[in-house]
Amino acid sequence: MLSINTNSGAMAAVQMYKSATNELSGVQKRISTGLKVADGFDDASTYAIAQGLRSDLKAFGKIGESLNSVRGAIEVGMAGADSVSNLVGSDPGKGNLAVGRQPERGSARHLHG
Repeated sequence: MLSINTNSGAMAAVQMYKSATNELSGVQKRISTGLKVADGFDDASTYAIAQGLRSDLKAFGKIGESLNSVRGAIEVGMAGADSVSNLVGSDPGKGNLAVGRQPERGSARHLHG
């Protein structure tokens, strides 16, 4: 009868080595990507949630950019409205000219023409 002697200490060491190697590769992946869950193999449900949050963050970034564009357009409109208001407030005759009305007969604008 043939007998094979096994070294249980060596087998335990190999198992520890494999476990340490797997953990090390996981840590290296996290370090290289900067993400706790880099792909679906790490943890599928957490990865799906993380991907959803990443897409939400990108969407919020785009919304912020759009709001900045709208803010710029509103500021331009407000500046224009202020200019028109100042123009009309400084000389009512200019306001009439701006909208295409002729100065009234006898007004200072008509006399100095």
